Amino acid sequence: MSVLPHAKWKKAELVAEVDRLETHVQELINEIHKLKNEKAVPQHNERKAGRKKKLDAETVATIKQCRADGMTYTETAKQLGLSVGLVHKADKQ
Repeated sequence: MSVLPHAKWKKAELVAEVDRLETHVQELINEIHKLKNEKAVPQHNERKAGRKKKLDAETVATIKQCRADGMTYTETAKQLGLSVGLVHKADKQ
């Protein structure tokens, strides 16, 4: 059966051809979605360029614990060798 409709085709053949084409279109749409999902999404900063984080998760946890124990920002900063502003920022995260 050719892709183009023919004058001698019967209605049943046309319906079957339409169904076949609809199925094929759906398969292509599914393949497009699959390829979009598989496509590797580039990391925002692949080269790791820019300013590096000064505090790791462990240091932030230490700052939060010191603050929970009642230490001031200044005391915490002096104990950890950090600036008061950095301690404040880490505590607010």
